[in-house]
Amino acid sequence: MKPHLYIEDLAQLIHDLKNSNKEASGKARRKRIHVNRQTLARNHKMGEEEPPIGIEEVGRKKRYAHHVKINGPSLVRYSEEKPLSCGARVWIETYASLTTIPPEEDV
Repeated sequence: MKPHLYIEDLAQLIHDLKNSNKEASGKARRKRIHVNRQTLARNHKMGEEEPPIGIEEVGRKKRYAHHVKINGPSLVRYSEEKPLSCGARVWIETYASLTTIPPEEDV
């Protein structure tokens, strides 16, 4: 596949993601989901069960969960040069709605 076709395909995918789930205001909210490595390490070392999955949503406070269901299309991103502010270099990006599932429920 030619590089310029790849960029066009990626642009179309991002456009489709944005239009897949519009909020009541008509604007889709971008959400980024990543795993917090420090929480994973602390849980393993101390025997804790803190939620390690971070959910960042534009205009909202960051939240954490054990399980997240993405109700629509999503894109896994890797960026060594521009990590997220938390340091994550790999994350899932979506404009779809999310459902967090309590840890005691089976998925």
